[in-house]
Amino acid sequence: MRAARRAAFAGRYPVRPNRPASSATAGPATGVPPQQAAIRGPAERWRPEGGGNAAGEAVVAAILLVEDDPDIGGFLSRGFAAEGYDVQCVETGPDAVDAIGRRPFDAVILDIMLPGLSGLDVCRTLRQSGFASPISMLSARCGVPDRVEGLAAGADDYLVKPFDFEELIARLSVQRVRRQEMAAHGDDLACGAIRLDLETRTVTNGDHRAQLTEREVELLALLMRNPGKPLSRGEIFETMWAGQGGAAINVVDVYIGYLRRKLGGDGADAPIRTIRGRGFLLAAE
Repeated sequence: MRAARRAAFAGRYPVRPNRPASSATAGPATGVPPQQAAIRGPAERWRPEGGGNAAGEAVVAAILLVEDDPDIGGFLSRGFAAEGYDVQCVETGPDAVDAIGRRPFDAVILDIMLPGLSGLDVCRTLRQSGFASPISMLSARCGVPDRVEGLAAGADDYLVKPFDFEELIARLSVQRVRRQEMAAHGDDLACGAIRLDLETRTVTNGDHRAQLTEREVELLALLMRNPGKPLSRGEIFETMWAGQGGAAINVVDVYIGYLRRKLGGDGADAPIRTIRGRGFLLAAE
């Protein structure tokens, strides 16, 4: 089975070689090879205007790759490195959880079929611990129930194998743009008793406080920017998921459920309400 996976991978997951350096693209004399200096831009940490540290230096985005097949993991690791990412690869579910506890990561690329702990269980464990960076799942399971299960476990994206490496890079870039757009609207949103801190991804509703994932923040921000206005499932799906293959429209209900639990309150006191035939709204009071 592993040999078949490698054969399928080799035909579909091209790893781009380093781009040739030129006088126009070579970086300054920083000790970084010219090829790497020329391509590090796409992987700058996902902060507004490219990000940086206190010294004004570019900060490279760190990715945790969780893949039990060493050949596939090697292909993907070289591809991410060629794009300028700082990538760490582990092969088991427990090793993934341990790695997250040892250093910060800006994104996780997670296979589902893993030894020790499945990718789904890893995802749930990370979300329950408050890990809020994007998680993208890779799987040969292509059914709608499989994709919904992955998203319901807390993944931000679900990519079906075999896939093109360029598509994976593009999806990571979309995550970066979304973060920049969220930051452009300021650090805080308020609607009634609800306060959302976009920087820390925390929400408070009166005395109730919870940590949100990036996708939960996006959905809550969308509702908070339209207080008292019903948004249909179709509108929410088009805004948040239509550009990503593999998502089904009922993922909207899954994430609405997540937010309701994290905001607290139920019945008539629930801040997110279902308007029959029209969609969902956040109560403005």
